[in-house]
Parts: sequence; C-alpha cells; structure tokens
Amino acid sequence: MRTMAIGNGRVTNYTSGEALAMLADLGYITTPRVIRNIEQELGLPISRDPQHQRVYTPSDVEQLAAILALQEAGLRLTTIHRILIERDVDVISFHRDRLRHALSILEELKVTS
Repeated sequence: MRTMAIGNGRVTNYTSGEALAMLADLGYITTPRVIRNIEQELGLPISRDPQHQRVYTPSDVEQLAAILALQEAGLRLTTIHRILIERDVDVISFHRDRLRHALSILEELKVTS
C-alpha cells in the first residue's frame, strides 16, 4: 500500500498484488492478466507509479469488483462498458430487468426446494 499526498489530503494506492488480494477477499478470484484485459478493453485510467507499475485506488478496486460481478452474471465486457462507462440507460434497464427476472426464478426455486 502506498499513500501519496495530494493537496491537503492523502490518497491510498494499492499494488497489483494488493488489489488482487482485496478482490479475492470480496470473492473474486482473478489474475493480473484478466485485470489487464479488463483495463484495456474498457479503457480504464489506471495510474502508474514512477517505476511504471500499476497502482489502484480504492475506487479502482470497487470498479473492478463491479465489473467482475457483472461478468459473473453473464455480461460481456462490451455490455459492461455500455453500463459502467457510457451509462447507457436503455442497456442498464434491459439488463437490470433481465437479472431481476433471473433472481425471481432462483428465489422461486429456493422456496419450492
């Protein structure tokens, strides 16, 4: 973990390994290669340290967790880009409704089991 002074505040940054560990703590087991692919495909602006190593902010880790959750729900990176980056309301509504429907089916199965 690296803390950098910016203005009057301090920003905590995490190494790639620390970010992966945080994601694992949230239940997302992934690899540096998968994260790099996500960053590249979605055009995420991940910062670099003076040694040109990636450094992740807490919000970067949160965004990666959201992306991994949406991937686990079956969404492709192109769709995730439209949801998280472009904030395409129609795509968000469509997939929200679709996931709610799937959840209701799962809830119904839970009740009858």
